[in-house]
Amino acid sequence: MRAFIDLDGTLLDLWPRYYRVFCGLLHTDGITLGRYKEKKRELVQDSAVAEAFGHALSPGHFTKKAELLEDKRYLLLDRLCLPQEQIETIFAKGNAMILTKRRQPDNLEWQLDRLGIRVPVAIVRDQTKLQWIKENHPDEEAVMVGDSMIDMETGQMPNISVIMVGYGLGTKGQFDSVGIPYTYADTAASMARHLRTYL
Repeated sequence: MRAFIDLDGTLLDLWPRYYRVFCGLLHTDGITLGRYKEKKRELVQDSAVAEAFGHALSPGHFTKKAELLEDKRYLLLDRLCLPQEQIETIFAKGNAMILTKRRQPDNLEWQLDRLGIRVPVAIVRDQTKLQWIKENHPDEEAVMVGDSMIDMETGQMPNISVIMVGYGLGTKGQFDSVGIPYTYADTAASMARHLRTYL
């Protein structure tokens, strides 16, 4: 069986990066990481999160956000959710790959090399992950591991099992709301245990 594994929020702790970009765009240092994370998971939309802290988004917020989230200065804030050796074990059999929406391949390669992660990677570019899998692996039995509704929707395919993690952007409440069967992992360690049953 093949495994498609999301990167940001699944293998990488994205919270410090998202927090710093958000606060930088709002020009504020009066929000803690813990409060940002709580509100982001609760309210989802940046506009609602900003409003909850008494701010409004500036024009061009999302364009600038997309650019900064893949800027090397901010990528340096990311840390692995699992020990490097454990991640290497997941990919050792050659049937697992990272499936990501990143827009800057060179910066992605730089970051993975810096973290010591040398594994197969596919970037979906302008497609959703569901569209990419339908186009590239339409009939293959596989598991998708991720933290967002974009990852969750791949479970619409009858040949795709889904493991959703509770330490990234998405929440169990969001996952439960769409009616797609999935396995829930509240920690990176439990995600790795669930994934082993497929690999």
